[in-house]
Amino acid sequence: MKEQIIQEGWNSLEKIGTLLERVGCSRVLLVTGKRSFAESPGRDCIFEALSGKSYEVFNDFQINPKYEDAQKGLDLFRSFRPDVIVAMGGGTVLDMAKLINALSSLSDDPVPYIRGAKKLSGVSLPLIAVPTTSGTGSEATHFAVVYLEGEKYSLAHQAMLPDSVILDPGLTMDMPPYLTACTGMDALCQGIESYWSVNSTEESRACSRRAVELAAGSLKQAVHSPRRDSREAMQQAAYFAGKGINIAKTTAAHAFSYHLTSKYAIPHGQAVGLLMGWVFQNNLGVNEQNCIDPRGVDFVKSRLEDLCEILGIPSHRDAAGYFDRLLKDLNLDQTAFVLNQESREELFQVVNRERLSNNPVEMEQG
Repeated sequence: MKEQIIQEGWNSLEKIGTLLERVGCSRVLLVTGKRSFAESPGRDCIFEALSGKSYEVFNDFQINPKYEDAQKGLDLFRSFRPDVIVAMGGGTVLDMAKLINALSSLSDDPVPYIRGAKKLSGVSLPLIAVPTTSGTGSEATHFAVVYLEGEKYSLAHQAMLPDSVILDPGLTMDMPPYLTACTGMDALCQGIESYWSVNSTEESRACSRRAVELAAGSLKQAVHSPRRDSREAMQQAAYFAGKGINIAKTTAAHAFSYHLTSKYAIPHGQAVGLLMGWVFQNNLGVNEQNCIDPRGVDFVKSRLEDLCEILGIPSHRDAAGYFDRLLKDLNLDQTAFVLNQESREELFQVVNRERLSNNPVEMEQG
């Protein structure tokens, strides 16, 4: 796996010029959000670094990366012919930049690659990722979400991991409470899921544990009374959660969550949070009959005990209650979706089976 160049800390965006000079670029494709970039405190710093270079801005896409939007970016890429891509924004922006970079390396139809029938061989250009939200961890992963004909896919290749990352907490200071809560919940749940994933390793669990510790200790403050320390902690939590899922991937809560976003328009992080208590409680019931992780029941129990200790869950019977209270504290509990017998049956009909297979314990439908 490639080694990323990381610039981090307050005002680290000022080092963007140094990173651009490192790759020796003269033509830059800048992938951003629309209003979020226009109002970003880092906008002027970016344009100052681009002074004297040719550049094009691509922001013609909506939240949740769609193949049609990626094609528009690909058309711009091929007409402009950049030598580096800079992505500054939230998870959608970073994923869109990774998609454009990956698809630009193809000489044939991208659809079979997205559907998994063909494998990517690499990417075209160096990519500098500058996250402005604290949630998806896309800056630390080698895959990108893309929606094709209404179905969610994950395009993946080790070379899709961004070459350089700028973690400047100042870029997240103006996030509103709801966005902070949704993205922060995603980081927390990614840390939890990658920690207990059947694919976890010692390396991934070290990253996942750090993500959970940081998010559990700072998320509420970042939502209700953000300070420099809580913003920095949540940005680090998102990055470490991304490093965790980059190896171990997500599990059942994410597997079921996509339906909540597509049917009920519930933001991704909130959707995952709504399901985490159910999944956590299910996993705490691990036994010889329902354990999927080949490392066995004792291994899974040990990971779950670790998480209960980190989160401060006093009893194995209270995991669902912990997340119910957390959602309420973050004002994420009021949605059109209600988890009950009927909705669980519906979720099993549409679940992402690949992500579900990473869960260490078989999910009970009842």
